[in-house]
Amino acid sequence: MTDLNIHLAIIDPVLEAQVMRVLAESGIQCAGRHFTLAEIPIDERSSVVMVTTSATLHASQVMEEFHRIISLGDKATSGAMNLSESEIPRLPELISKILTEGNRTNNSRVDSLVKGVLPRVGARTLSRILEENLGAILLPIMKRHDRVHKTILLSEIDDESILRLCDELRAGNSSEHWCAVAINKVPRNSLAQKRLRALERELQGSGMAYFHPIYFDAEIQIAGAPSKSTIRALQPLFDWIAKSN
Repeated sequence: MTDLNIHLAIIDPVLEAQVMRVLAESGIQCAGRHFTLAEIPIDERSSVVMVTTSATLHASQVMEEFHRIISLGDKATSGAMNLSESEIPRLPELISKILTEGNRTNNSRVDSLVKGVLPRVGARTLSRILEENLGAILLPIMKRHDRVHKTILLSEIDDESILRLCDELRAGNSSEHWCAVAINKVPRNSLAQKRLRALERELQGSGMAYFHPIYFDAEIQIAGAPSKSTIRALQPLFDWIAKSN
């Protein structure tokens, strides 16, 4: 069984009723109805398949935190799976496919390569980028049962995230836990650079094998996909993952 849940965020009551009827006829249960995506608690979003509309998604900054977004309407939304209103009868088929793939993924992965220290730091987005760019070499790494297992601890640069990051590192065993630290959404300013350098020095000797900053990429927020410059900047992290595979 999969632990994914179906939620709706459809303002139009007629459209919402149509979607609920189509889902009910296919035996698919809806776990919640909302006005906005932000109503879903942050720590629950990664297990939610959200069915919504392009109007609701406009200017949303939380899309990447959900397992999948299905956008209904004639206007396509980047980063979402799009269905026109005439295609709503296909919705149960699409959801069933998502649930099946989610279940297969949960069963095939022993451990996740990327661990976000907080739900909001972008671990799902980084995992997707790694999968799209590393391909076949990634699954064997995640399924390794030997003494050393690679993990990327993903944090942001704010105080709350860094405190949780330090807690995670203290809880790990450096002789058994080969860990990289990636700091996501780093601003491009001198203050952030100073903090990065101080943080890297502070974390030396903590069991961290590699330290890598990931600078803020507006294209992820707008289009749901990283820019080419971000992909290039992640190459050293790709190399660290592939090393000694």
